[in-house]
Amino acid sequence: MFGLGFLNSLFLAGLAATVLPILIHILNRRRVRKIRFSSLEFIDELNKRRMSKINLRRWIILLLCTLDLD
Repeated sequence: MFGLGFLNSLFLAGLAATVLPILIHILNRRRVRKIRFSSLEFIDELNKRRMSKINLRRWIILLLCTLDLD
């Protein structure tokens, strides 16, 4: 009835397997509380650049885990 057969259940299982790493990534993100020190403000720009690179790497790793490129 309406094409609900074996292949659709496999598709749903694959969809669940694809969504699982994304949910784990979102739920495990750390919440950082910022405390400003006047003597360390010059480091803030360097830290922002470094974190943007790290976040890019994390998204690439998440993409590769989602695609399951073994």
